[in-house]
Amino acid sequence: MLVRGVVGHQVHQHLQPQGVGLLQQPGQVIEVPVGRLDAEVVRDVVAVVALGRGRDRGQPHDVDAQVGEVVEAGAQAGEIADAVAVGVGEGAHVHLVAHGAQPPVRSGVVDRRAGPARSGGHGAPRCGHQALQALAGGEQRRLRCQATHRPCNAATQLPHLVRRVPGRRAPLARWWGRAPCWVGAETGAALQTVSATIEDVARAAQVSVATVSRALRGLPNVAPSTRERVVAVAAELEYVADPTASRLAGGQRLVIGLVVPMLGQWYYAKLFSGVEAVATVAGYDVLPFTTSGPGGSQRFVHQLPFRKRVDGLILADAPFDDVQFAAVARTGVPMVSLGAFAPGVTGIAVDNVAAAKLAVEHLTALGHTRIALIGGSPDDPFRFSVPVDRFNGYQEALGAAGLTFDPALVVPGNFSAEGGAEAMHRLLAAPTPPTAVFACSDEMAIGAIQVTRDAGLRVPEDLSVIGIDDHDISAYVGLTTIRQDVIGQGERVAQLLLEGLRSVDGVGVRHELHPTRLVVRRTTAPAPVGIPSGG
Repeated sequence: MLVRGVVGHQVHQHLQPQGVGLLQQPGQVIEVPVGRLDAEVVRDVVAVVALGRGRDRGQPHDVDAQVGEVVEAGAQAGEIADAVAVGVGEGAHVHLVAHGAQPPVRSGVVDRRAGPARSGGHGAPRCGHQALQALAGGEQRRLRCQATHRPCNAATQLPHLVRRVPGRRAPLARWWGRAPCWVGAETGAALQTVSATIEDVARAAQVSVATVSRALRGLPNVAPSTRERVVAVAAELEYVADPTASRLAGGQRLVIGLVVPMLGQWYYAKLFSGVEAVATVAGYDVLPFTTSGPGGSQRFVHQLPFRKRVDGLILADAPFDDVQFAAVARTGVPMVSLGAFAPGVTGIAVDNVAAAKLAVEHLTALGHTRIALIGGSPDDPFRFSVPVDRFNGYQEALGAAGLTFDPALVVPGNFSAEGGAEAMHRLLAAPTPPTAVFACSDEMAIGAIQVTRDAGLRVPEDLSVIGIDDHDISAYVGLTTIRQDVIGQGERVAQLLLEGLRSVDGVGVRHELHPTRLVVRRTTAPAPVGIPSGG
């Protein structure tokens, strides 16, 4: 029964109508089944109980029933043939019926079981259900046939067969003796579309699902004629492989985990792009993890959120101590590292000491003797090795040039444009400002340049600035920098991980240094004359 009256019935064409009382409902049986042909037109009939009526196990309310509208007394429920209860679960006063015919609130097609299709006149398709056509803004869409569970071909008959009634169901016209499909229709609503599955392709091509998988992936042991047929059927059904359903039999998830300290910074966003580019071509997804926030590293090691979710792991600048790293390694998930080499783990790194020396050597070659450093925070919670290595390279280059290290010229910039600007304010306020600045990232260098120009100084005539990274906008602001190919690093580390995952015997531990190079633009120049020298 439907809520709000008892005049409607779930099934309007009955396979074997039961006794309903003499002369009470002679007009409802419009069609009768054909013997041995429509044996399963009506199979599972379930009475619908409305959701959320407020009473546990309550019966539907016969709201606003009028005299003459009750076509069957409550005691004569024998009209429902072979009623069954299937998969009834209950929770929070909501009655859930598996595979039940649900009163339509959203548009969709409900016809769970139907017998073999019969061909009919008027150019009818082989399956009456295949005549379903969604009219959404004049756009035809493919639907799944609820009888054969295959995508239906759009037919031309539907516009005059579907009767749309706001808030009520509209049956399709009878399909040559078949039970009707039910279309829950709301004014202007489009019917739900369903994509073809690999089972649909296998059924249409008359091969197994495994054969479809091998044929579409180009694997051997598939006859050329079979492969061509499968490919043609997949194209006709517009089949798109579901990556979550195409996992390999060996238990692979086809997912790579990428662990980074934070995702918001430019470097890690570019790194992710490089990893994803290689992983996507290989059929893998990339799942990022971060260790940001107070206690982020310890929380990550305690939870190990990547377990049973990834096939391999990339640790990028992972801020783990030896104990934490050992805990991650004990999971047995294949790993590669980026940013710092770890014992027994393949990885790549940039020689940040050498990169910093290259930047400072460029400034000393231009005659600068008072060179400042904008670097990382001394109380860095991530314990990055990068700012430490670049500070060491800065000191080594000063010593090689015979210059004295001045701690007053080293200020933190937090690897951001804002941090670089604040650091530059401090340096310009010094009794003897520097003539050149080495910023440990391009973002800090750009912030420093802006503050310098706001102070009325010229770059590079009064102050030279050099960065490191070669940020996307560095070329547009003319920044001299030390280039590192961040996307290339991501691509290479992903290749190393995939090689290890594909290898049966293992590829051994490898450590690779990624190159850097000096890119001279418009923010460095010879030291201005008349400036006191250091050292």
